[in-house]
Amino acid sequence: MSLYGNLLKPNELVAFRPLPKYRERPLVGKVVSFTETEVEVTWWMGTYTKKWYVWSTGKGNARKVEREKISREDVILAGFQFTASNKLPVQVAKTLRRMYARLQPKPISL
Repeated sequence: MSLYGNLLKPNELVAFRPLPKYRERPLVGKVVSFTETEVEVTWWMGTYTKKWYVWSTGKGNARKVEREKISREDVILAGFQFTASNKLPVQVAKTLRRMYARLQPKPISL
């Protein structure tokens, strides 16, 4: 289990390591519930410096908030909240940039 997987609390935000299913980074979700092995989150969309919004699909009355269960081992940061303007706190953004840089494969030199 990851170090941060032990710090999970409902309604707090978590960030995940790069997952094959998603190209976007940072990967941030709000904890709905969790078990010993998984965390269920509602996904959020945003960037390191701009506002974040709940990720939903569909139109009108058919809109659906995206929820998913992810392994707790994939949690790389937990226990943070957005600022009052729905942005990542500066220190969280800096930490995530460093973490993702270490987790991404290095480009091949020719």
